[in-house]
Amino acid sequence: MLAKEYKLPVEEFSLMVVEALPTILNMLDRKDADKAERFMVKKGIEMKKNSPITEVNADHIVLKDGSQIPTHTLIWTAGVKGTTDAADFGLETARGQRLYANEFMQAKGYEDKDIYIVGDLVHYEENGDGRPTPQIVQAAEQTAHTAAANIVAKVKNTEKHAFKSNYQGFMVSIGSKWGVANLMDKVHLAGFMAIVMKHIVNLKYFFDMRSGYYMFQYMMHEFFHIKNDRNVTRGHSSRYGNVLWSVPLRVFYGLMWLVESSKKVVGDGSYLHPSTWFGSGSWFTDKVVFPFPWLQEQVTTGASAAGSNVAEATSAASGAVATGGADAATQATHFGLSYAFGENPMPVFEKMPHWFAKIMEVMMPNQEVALFMQKLMTFVEIGIALALIFGLFTWLASAATIGLTIVFCLSAMFYWVNIWFIFVAFALMNGSGRALGLDRWVIPWIQKTVGKWWYGTPKAFYGKK
Repeated sequence: MLAKEYKLPVEEFSLMVVEALPTILNMLDRKDADKAERFMVKKGIEMKKNSPITEVNADHIVLKDGSQIPTHTLIWTAGVKGTTDAADFGLETARGQRLYANEFMQAKGYEDKDIYIVGDLVHYEENGDGRPTPQIVQAAEQTAHTAAANIVAKVKNTEKHAFKSNYQGFMVSIGSKWGVANLMDKVHLAGFMAIVMKHIVNLKYFFDMRSGYYMFQYMMHEFFHIKNDRNVTRGHSSRYGNVLWSVPLRVFYGLMWLVESSKKVVGDGSYLHPSTWFGSGSWFTDKVVFPFPWLQEQVTTGASAAGSNVAEATSAASGAVATGGADAATQATHFGLSYAFGENPMPVFEKMPHWFAKIMEVMMPNQEVALFMQKLMTFVEIGIALALIFGLFTWLASAATIGLTIVFCLSAMFYWVNIWFIFVAFALMNGSGRALGLDRWVIPWIQKTVGKWWYGTPKAFYGKK
């Protein structure tokens, strides 16, 4: 990527891993390490193992066997070493300036001084095999917990707690799109699934911190903001495309919702035929437009008890339903994803699924609630329309559109010819409000304001007093 970015010939570059040991990635199972090695070789990386470097010069390095490798760029990774201050503590040191500790994380030789060692500085051989605790996050956290528990035990004069490791596994990323993982020494992953596991572990870390803000920022960075296709979806989820071209679609989609919702406000007095369920009749009257059986039964029951005037209305309504049924009988519905002249469009569902009908009956048990819901739904649609037109909270507006359309489908109030509503809404969730829309200013402002409210204003640790 760098060669391409700076317009340099790729063939002039080569990558080589020079390892002093006979194997690489020694914290992994050998099968997992071999997979990683094969992947790197496949990508054109030359592996040179069992080759300690004895000399570094401006234009070449010298190996232990005397051979030379010409290079002008050397990236030296010498492992993990304890802080330089560790040598000044006067404690017994091990390899890499690590400090010896006992099973209670107390400094060796100073058990009565309440000196505890945690993290990468700890050298504690749990199994007596000469291998100390690994210098990884899991070991750092567990040694810290042990030390903290023993400090508390010291204060309360209770029994001390010995260190007991519980490593959940190891994961190594070979770039941003491929890796290997060993989970609890039972599950071995490689490639795509290993990187997915890496993100799951990192998200769990933010969850454990109770930091939804940084969890969200991590997901945005790793999945949507990263450049050069350097994410687990190979760039398919990256928002670094030109969303300007989706603006006409966003505005058109918003206008479509505005027109359809305006029909629900104005209407033309039609209610009962299925073709009028999407707005030909005003939803701001005392008549329920939802064609749910239990609501229609309430109309019929009330009409029977009310007298001749309501009975006439019921008779007229029945006649309208009969007429609609007759029309439907003479012309069968046709499946299609676009309207064809002369065809009767097919609804997604001829009738509501039984389980969904039960849910809707709980949500709208009577006409009073149904009248409120149909007015509320109209305002929601108008809000969605305006949000899309002006590019404000576009992601939420599009997500609400998808949910609303699914509800309409399950309610047997939606046709296949309009199923494109869902797919357009998905397309507009690509950040389209940031191009010629209010999201360009509103979303960054919210992120900044909420972050400042939640975490405060960052200040230098060492500043002027």
